Amino acid sequence: MNENTLKNRKKLIAFLIMLSLVLTTGTFAYWASNVEGTSEDAVGTLNVGSAGTVTTKFDLSNELNSGGCLVPSNQAINSQKHAVEAIELHYDLAWQEDSSETQVTGTTSVGQVSVSHHVLVFIDEEVLDQELYSNIYKLINVDYSEINPTEMTLDGDTETFNFTVTMDEPTNQIDYNIIAGANISILFQFSIEENLIDTTDIDNNEPEIIVPDGPYLLLNGEEVVYIEISEEYEDEGVTLYDSEGNIGEIVWLNNYPDTWTVGEYVISYFGYSTLDNEFVSGITRTVIVVDTTAPEITINGEEYVSLELGTEYQEWGAFAIDNSGLQVTVEISGQEDVDCNTAGTYYVTYRSIDNSGNETIAIRTIIVK
Repeated sequence: MNENTLKNRKKLIAFLIMLSLVLTTGTFAYWASNVEGTSEDAVGTLNVGSAGTVTTKFDLSNELNSGGCLVPSNQAINSQKHAVEAIELHYDLAWQEDSSETQVTGTTSVGQVSVSHHVLVFIDEEVLDQELYSNIYKLINVDYSEINPTEMTLDGDTETFNFTVTMDEPTNQIDYNIIAGANISILFQFSIEENLIDTTDIDNNEPEIIVPDGPYLLLNGEEVVYIEISEEYEDEGVTLYDSEGNIGEIVWLNNYPDTWTVGEYVISYFGYSTLDNEFVSGITRTVIVVDTTAPEITINGEEYVSLELGTEYQEWGAFAIDNSGLQVTVEISGQEDVDCNTAGTYYVTYRSIDNSGNETIAIRTIIVK
């Protein structure tokens, strides 16, 4: 890669964008109940390399909505009209470049997609403890389609992800009474794995290598290397050849990169050919230390808080640690909106941005009842 190409290289920043909503709304009902559900807009973005996720939520709640009622397998025949034994969910996603910055010209980037889900069961707007009520959580099944994509191309085609939601039959009356009156949310999270993005040159024409007269150095590995801050760097070195093509052994370098500091480091290599009694230099490697990982936020106290009407809400705050090992500032918003005299659900948002512009957001949910 020549010097002009390096100067024109721009930082690869991209967004994973949820393009379409749930195509099939679903409902939840046990065969002796009439609990129907709604779906929430599936919209979000993900900064590649920020360790964040795009999250969309599908709700099975007590709010009346169109669609069939989800019942356990083989119970549709014993259920009310429009009962279904499965709900099909479909999400369309695309991985797109940012409008102001783009990937390197003449390359194509492919990222590995990670998909996960998390089930929350609510009774009277309070989340059930997952360990104490594990038997309830196990009744809800979310199956991933075998044809779901495992990778996406930057600025490539939209990809569709498919899921099937089913419910097992409760084994006793107590479990039935709980699940029949529950509100259930399924959170789906999509992300491009930051360490599994493969950027390759579209133009595969290899440059001609001209072997000089006399001793010379040949670079091992890439001319330009990107490394995440705080990660260990191991240089691949160079190979020294004397004028007769024999491999020499006396090689050294300077300006080893500081992997705890973001920046560009140029390593110079030197050698000495004992056969030619000559020093050799002029070979360099550029190591670019980048920070594409967002800080990790830890919320002090509980993420889900339940308060009685008329009580006082106390904000415990949060703290964030960057991958550089430094503690970074956390901005808090929404705590002023918590009204303990009015029943409802409130959200406190915690936002942290490191020196490289990587952002993390965490949320605490407060339910006043």
